[in-house]
Amino acid sequence: MKNNIYLINIKKELKIKKKISEATLISSLDELDSVGILTFISFADKKYKKKISGDDFINCRSIGDLISLLKK
Repeated sequence: MKNNIYLINIKKELKIKKKISEATLISSLDELDSVGILTFISFADKKYKKKISGDDFINCRSIGDLISLLKK
């Protein structure tokens, strides 16, 4: 699956309004607060059948890192 599809799905699921890329830093997104993190973890489980822990998420710095978690 191409990374563009992951970007579109992440943006839609987290209701991110601004343009994002793989280089976008997680810290720059207001949508990725504590509720957003839980939303992402749930989304990864439901849509991609990936079990992501809070520790996995904490180690991510960018949207590209999140995509890498979804691809594992």
